[in-house]
Amino acid sequence: MQVAWTSHTGEPVVAGVGDAEDQNTPLQVGDNLYVCTTFGTVISFDIDSGKENWRYVAGRGNSTYQRCRGTAYFDATTAGKVADAPGSVPGAAIDASVSPQRLFFPTGDGRLIALDAHTGKPAANFGDNGVVDLKVGMGLVKPGYYQQSSTPLVAGNLVIVGGRVIDNFETNEPPGVVRAYDAVSGALVWAWDPGNPQVTREPLSPEGYTRGTPNVWVAMSYDAELGLIFFAGSQDFYLRAFNSHTGEEVWKSRLPVGSQSGPITYRSQKTGKQYVVIFAGGAPHSPARGDSVIAYTLP
Repeated sequence: MQVAWTSHTGEPVVAGVGDAEDQNTPLQVGDNLYVCTTFGTVISFDIDSGKENWRYVAGRGNSTYQRCRGTAYFDATTAGKVADAPGSVPGAAIDASVSPQRLFFPTGDGRLIALDAHTGKPAANFGDNGVVDLKVGMGLVKPGYYQQSSTPLVAGNLVIVGGRVIDNFETNEPPGVVRAYDAVSGALVWAWDPGNPQVTREPLSPEGYTRGTPNVWVAMSYDAELGLIFFAGSQDFYLRAFNSHTGEEVWKSRLPVGSQSGPITYRSQKTGKQYVVIFAGGAPHSPARGDSVIAYTLP
């Protein structure tokens, strides 16, 4: 084995400057390799030569916690329809007229951005010229107190995000809501508010979603066949399954300790059974760290 190529982002992490770490997992689609930097830049490289195809600089991170763990890919020409966006024609085909292949990535200041996967330009029909402000509906958000740092989850025609809240600094911290947006328009399709099960989309209070609730900052997983989304919270102690169409909780299971990992789901070729697996342990605020790898059999 030998090095094929080396490229540089031009944005090295400087020790002692903010809480910054390179934690990105590159994403390969076709002939392109996509990375996002700690400071909010997305770069497309040629997979064979390492030549830079394009870069998009989002900027405006925060000074307390700088991460971008990955980008998510959506293809409007092949995606399955999971849910209709509010105001759309029920059952209508997914609109593939503008930037049908796009990347989603989060920023340190609480934005969700959609980029054309070929050009790196913002997807014009997503949110406000490619940007959805995730702080909408969140009430007061102090700088650095809320962001989405992990890879968004694409489930059919939805892009789903949780969010990292700066835990245990004070009471009345920002909400830990999980939200699903239409991957084409950026319209909010459903929301799960851990503090108010009556919420299905927009917050019911003028102050926003319930504050001080557990947050889902780790990656989520999706089983298209079952129509389920799986996630856990580091201080929530539960693995949960949600209906991807509606955002309704289907089941939850208590974990022995908090989890800081994203669950995965797979089907056994030997038995044909479907499983969801999660590692429980390592959460710094859990009473015990733990070392459990737990597998659940799905119906």
